[in-house]
Amino acid sequence: CTCKASAVNTLAALCADTHVQSRWHALPDQPSARLAHHIDTPDLPERIKTVEMLGQLCKSEEAAKTMVQVPNLLERIINAMEDACKMPERGSQHKLLSAACGFLHRLSQFDFGRGHITAWSVLPRIDPNMRKVRGLLSQQRETEDLWRLYDEFVFNMSQ
Repeated sequence: CTCKASAVNTLAALCADTHVQSRWHALPDQPSARLAHHIDTPDLPERIKTVEMLGQLCKSEEAAKTMVQVPNLLERIINAMEDACKMPERGSQHKLLSAACGFLHRLSQFDFGRGHITAWSVLPRIDPNMRKVRGLLSQQRETEDLWRLYDEFVFNMSQ
């Protein structure tokens, strides 16, 4: 539906707005938690947009602090990455992995984010699949951004 796509694009634009980001955490009913439920949708474009929006929101330290309080958010991100690693279509695989790595990279820039990622054992759970996919996607030039984000995330976690 074009209305749904328009709404998703509008929401993505709002998430990128720094003024909106600064106020996002102040909303009483945890919009990050509501947004996180959309990671589980079977609608792949919506799933990708949701993870991208969470990554955009995670640029704000306050929003990132609320995200680490969302139950099972990292579990959903890990599951999305595992699903992406199994996708036969490389374009969608790249988009979902890039969105998830962007989210993890941004979250890992904060001390509390690294602690949360460590507590959920994210890196040991995703790295084996990411290594396999890296071999499959390494021939594609457009995947350089994915591996840059992933390598920076791994570096952040090693500090």
